[in-house]
Amino acid sequence: MTRLIARFALPPIDFHPVIEGQEVDFRVTGTPIVLECDGWTFHGLNRSTFERDRERDARLSAAGWIVIRFTYRAITRSPSTTADRIRRNLDRWGNFPAPDRP
Repeated sequence: MTRLIARFALPPIDFHPVIEGQEVDFRVTGTPIVLECDGWTFHGLNRSTFERDRERDARLSAAGWIVIRFTYRAITRSPSTTADRIRRNLDRWGNFPAPDRP
């Protein structure tokens, strides 16, 4: 993801920040946007991991965060499409203030 951000000149990201008591993959710096990257082996094959991810997304959303999930495959095989999704979300949500971080 960090290479994709640099390659497509997207805004800076924070790597593994703790938000609402949860470590997330990335946060677009200064925005309410959280980027999660999911590989099939860890996030798709294990039911408890799958359920935990959805519960965490619900908690983050309720606290005012915008959670966007990407598959590892999308990041590596369709980087321009992934960058476009990030850019469109930035256009929509990037000017909103990030929630206070406890």
